[in-house]
This record gives sequence, C-alpha cells and structure tokens, in this order.
Amino acid sequence: MYIKSIVLSITIFLLVSGQLFAEEQMKKAIYGLPLDAFVFKGRSPEEIARYLKDCGVEAVVHVPLDHALIEALHHNGIKAYAAIGIFCRDDNWKALAESRPLLADGSFSETGVCAANEWFVNSKIEEVKAIARDYQIDGLWLDFIRWPTTWEVKEPKLLYTCFCNNCLELFQRDTGIKLPKTLKITQEISDWIYKNHPQEWFRFRCNIIIDTVKKLKAAVKEYRKDAIIGIFVVPWRESDFDNAIYKVIGQDIAGLSSVVDVFSPMSYHLLCHKDPDWIISVTAWLKTKTNKDIWPIIQAIDEPQKMSAIEFERALRTAMTGGSRGVMVFDAK
Repeated sequence: MYIKSIVLSITIFLLVSGQLFAEEQMKKAIYGLPLDAFVFKGRSPEEIARYLKDCGVEAVVHVPLDHALIEALHHNGIKAYAAIGIFCRDDNWKALAESRPLLADGSFSETGVCAANEWFVNSKIEEVKAIARDYQIDGLWLDFIRWPTTWEVKEPKLLYTCFCNNCLELFQRDTGIKLPKTLKITQEISDWIYKNHPQEWFRFRCNIIIDTVKKLKAAVKEYRKDAIIGIFVVPWRESDFDNAIYKVIGQDIAGLSSVVDVFSPMSYHLLCHKDPDWIISVTAWLKTKTNKDIWPIIQAIDEPQKMSAIEFERALRTAMTGGSRGVMVFDAK
C-alpha cells in the first residue's frame, strides 16, 4: 500500500480539486515525503517539488529537514511544515526513569512520557528551537501533545495518569488542594482525588498541555515569527468515552485554540472502526469548539483491513466537509 497510497492520494487530489476546491480555498497537503518512493527516487529536490506542484499539492507536513528540498518546495509555492512528536518517546525511560507516567493503580504506563516532567519539556523546547533556527520552515505541527492512551482501536484503553510525586506536588502547588497525609499508596491518592476534586485534577492536567504548547510556540516564533502552529488531536468529541479527550488525554480543545492555528484530527476511520462519514462529525465538532482552521488527516493504509480506492476517495471527500479548510493524507510506512 505504501507506493499505491501515494499515487492514489495524488490522483484523487487531481480528480476532486476542480470540483471541490474551486468553491473555497482549501489547503491540499501530504504528510511526510518518502524520498525513497519510486516517484521521487533519483530525482533532484527541484524535480520533486515540480512533481508535487503539478499534482496540486500545496503543502508538506512533516517535511524532511533538508535545506535543498525545502528551498525547492518554496520555489514552487509549496509550504514546508516540520512536525515533531512530544510526549511519545518512551525510550527516555532508560535515561530518565521519572519520566515514565504512573497510573492511578500505582503501576507504570507502557507508553508515553509524563507531560509534567520539566527536564523532558525543556529538551523538546531546545529541539524545536534548533529546527526553527536551522531550517526555513513555514510552521510546526505538534504530535502526541497529550497524556498517554491507546486510541487507534475500536475500544481504546484509557490510561489514568500521572500520579508520580512530581505531578502530585505540582497539583497541590497549582490548586492549593492538600492531599491528606493519611493516604500512603497511589491507588488511595488517585481515588481520593477523583472522588473529591476531579474537576481540579482534569483542569490541572489540561493546563500542563496548554502551557507546553505555549512554550513550544514561543520557541518557534523566536526564529520564525510568521510560522503557524498546528497540532494533531485524537479524534474524540465530548460525547466519546465520557469526554476522555479532556479528562484522560488532557486536550482541552477550546483552551488550546488560544495558542494553536490549525487543528488536525487524526481521522483514521478504519483504525477507529468507523464509517468515513464519521470524519465529518469530528471536523464539525472541532470547528465549533475552536473557530480555527481544521485540516483533518486521513489514513491511506490497509489497517486493520484492506481499503478500496472507492472507500479512500469517500474518506478524502468527507475530510473536505464539516468546516474543513485543508486535508492531509497519512501513510504510516
């Protein structure tokens, strides 16, 4: 599906652009640029950029950090957006054990990084600064800018985090709420918080995510004042899983809209066991919550089952409705 998805997505861009994009300007983007694909392999940066331009592609999100390529894209009127994962580097547990999120029952998460870990956040800020300083990017998309949970399945595994000592100290400092000294184990502490101060806890965790986005945005703006900031969001609405997007993963969409320019719901309908029309509802919900540009990203991979060209086209078309102002195609391989 790797090569086929690239060719298919570009072909459909051409098929629909005259009919749908003429009504309202919509950004046609691809996620990633696999330079080893046969359509690009052996071509110069200028040839690659001209090919994309001829196909109607207007932006590359998660562009390869290559000076010549980015220059060629710009020369052909194509925007170049970098992308970076934030709280997804679980390999950092080896170097910094305290970055591993602690679940409500006292066990450790098998994925993600504690979003309140100051050392880790600062390392990401420096990484973002280096990208913005060294490359002529038009903006930056933030991925995994949330607390951990597994969501690309029919029944998500909701992870209730993080109850490490650092998070508990910050929670008490920021809210003025004092944990009873009689509470000794993590399960007792988490039970007490969810019973007595759930809303303060949810707000505290969301504020950490929003504050991190602000810091990363400032790092980009230090070198690229006109750069835009986009984020990839889990495709959940308030009605999904008891508002888990707010309570569990800490993505306060309304709050994030004060610092984010573009929201990209990861509307992978097959992975989430949904019909393509579901993409519209996710886009429309985000639009009402943010009034910002929404660029859905849809899957072009045969997971967990094979996707026909007809179904892919349907997904792409639905991603252009519901208030969308752009669309991206994602191939995981």
